[in-house]
Amino acid sequence: MLSQSRWSAVSDLLPDSCETLIVGAGVVGLSIAYELVSRGANDVVVIDRQPPALEASWAGAGILPPGSWYDPHPALESLAALSGQLNLQWSTRLVAETGIDNQLRPIGGVHLAKTPTRIAELDAKFAEWRTRGYESDCLSAEELAKLEPGLHTTDVLAGYLVPGESKIDNRLHAAALVAALKQQKVPVCYPQAAKSLDRVDNRQVEVQCESRTIVAQQAIIATGAWSRVWGEQLGIQLRVRPIRGQMLDFEPGLPSLLQRIVHHLGQYLVPREAGRLMVGATVDDVGFDKSTNAAQILELEEFARTTLPSLVGVPIENTWAGLRPASEDGLPYIGRVPDAHNVLVAAGHYRSGLQMASATAVAVADLLAGEQPPIDLTPFSLKR
Repeated sequence: MLSQSRWSAVSDLLPDSCETLIVGAGVVGLSIAYELVSRGANDVVVIDRQPPALEASWAGAGILPPGSWYDPHPALESLAALSGQLNLQWSTRLVAETGIDNQLRPIGGVHLAKTPTRIAELDAKFAEWRTRGYESDCLSAEELAKLEPGLHTTDVLAGYLVPGESKIDNRLHAAALVAALKQQKVPVCYPQAAKSLDRVDNRQVEVQCESRTIVAQQAIIATGAWSRVWGEQLGIQLRVRPIRGQMLDFEPGLPSLLQRIVHHLGQYLVPREAGRLMVGATVDDVGFDKSTNAAQILELEEFARTTLPSLVGVPIENTWAGLRPASEDGLPYIGRVPDAHNVLVAAGHYRSGLQMASATAVAVADLLAGEQPPIDLTPFSLKR
């Protein structure tokens, strides 16, 4: 597993000016920078208060469902569909450009139903997904046991197989994005906490950073759970708050206990390379507290050991928590700041930032180029 100390203590030097400044080096900000330079932009700078991708981008499990799992809003389904196409393309490009394999693999997912109520919920969800072309199959407990022999299925009424679900190593993906940007001479500067943004006019913004002020022709705010404060500075309401998610993993070197991602209600198991197993996740509205709670970690551990009995006796390797950027209505903010043509926001993707970052990047790059994005951004408007 990559540790949070992976990044060099020495970042790129912050220039005095640039054409495009991206505030926030999480997966959304890095993806926007990558899309811009892929289109030929040659004066992009990324800044962050800490090394890249150390918040939600680092903490997640790396699950890529084929559609919008957490919210069925049609706009999110459109964003998910576009991302599903792009994520595979980007994975191939990034390994060719950087040699870093983000381990995106379409291994499939299984959703467990232990009550008639849950069967009805999943029936409805996957029936809607099938209208969008996402395959799913309802399996009996016996069929599920043959598919995943390691699962405890005596209390399972049905299992839903979703072949189009993928896993990705979110930390390797971030590393690949940073490496690709470095190859294109894009400065990724940290620690450079942006203190304030002053819009001189629609041609220039001044951002006061940790060490100096940088002048940019246009700025993109991609600061995740910390975006609300930027809304206050820009005179708009960005209703984004942090939602903590706690996780754990078991030590590497395990035999292949699972072939697919396994879900039950809000908990899941994700098999990774080298025999590692990721377990998540809690949903805690506790502000900016990233500590772990022993009782909640124990619940995750019990879920894992009950679902996979062969885990009994296998020690936990790590526990951690991250902060997801949740908007009040469940939709991210993607678009221009009203009355500020050269300032854009891309934030508030909640639990789907990794999944939907590529489509968000394409939409933002289209806006900057004066082109029509491939999806309707009206539901993501900053004016809502």
